[in-house]
Amino acid sequence: MAVDPADPPPVERMAAKQARAYKATYYDQNLRQIPPGQCFDAAIKDGTNTGFMTFSDDLI
Repeated sequence: MAVDPADPPPVERMAAKQARAYKATYYDQNLRQIPPGQCFDAAIKDGTNTGFMTFSDDLI
């Protein structure tokens, strides 16, 4: 997903939608669970610009 760092709401909406539709769970780089609304901030805070998620029990 292309992301504009100045406009995080689309990322937060997508994360919330995936969480509802597919029971997605989100993690930071240390694999600590985070709420969907914090996945954008966690990705840019640690400098990796990467988010992790699971669907069911599969980390992808």
